[in-house]
Amino acid sequence: MDLFEELVMNYLTKFDDFIFIHHQYPIKVGSHSNNWIWPDFVVLNFKKKRVGVVEVSTAFNIDNLVKKVNDRDKNYITKIKEQLKLYNVINDSWEDFTVEVFIRADRKRDFLKKLNDRNGVNVTELEEVVSPWKYNALFKKTDKDS
Repeated sequence: MDLFEELVMNYLTKFDDFIFIHHQYPIKVGSHSNNWIWPDFVVLNFKKKRVGVVEVSTAFNIDNLVKKVNDRDKNYITKIKEQLKLYNVINDSWEDFTVEVFIRADRKRDFLKKLNDRNGVNVTELEEVVSPWKYNALFKKTDKDS
């Protein structure tokens, strides 16, 4: 796990006691024994019954990440839903599946432009995550609004 993945993990778990995170959770995507993908994190929010697939990238070239996210139903959502149900981790009441992307601020606009569909995709700038004074205020505001 690199520094930025650690920072994202801290960010995701800081204000919510109902979060479970697995780093590099293997998702079986084909029938062949070596057809697996490993997103940076799979996040289970037991309170909201939400499954999040998290990708973290500091790269300038975001084309591969855009491709993964554009193919999220095939690459992530369908497979992880099947897999987590098979292992009785979730059931049919878990309907909220998202992809959380953490990228450099200077790549966000280009990333969003290249997305086919933004539905179910949240993009956060890494610069927000590395500045706890920013996200502490954000989460405190959000908590009051709930």
